[in-house]
Amino acid sequence: MIAFKFPERFKELRLEMQLNQTEAAKLFGVTQSTVAKWERGDLVPPTKLFMRIAIEFKTSMDYLAGLID
Repeated sequence: MIAFKFPERFKELRLEMQLNQTEAAKLFGVTQSTVAKWERGDLVPPTKLFMRIAIEFKTSMDYLAGLID
């Protein structure tokens, strides 16, 4: 079974871009609390936002989700 790795991958990529949670929230039009929930695995962004995150972080949706390494 493939583990859903979005929380870890999002945080890893956010840190690589040297963004804090507040800056990432502003970039994606959400609150800092929402970003924290993404990173804890309490919330998953809707598909369109998931796609935008992949584009902004210059990666694929498959990588973000943990389908590929």
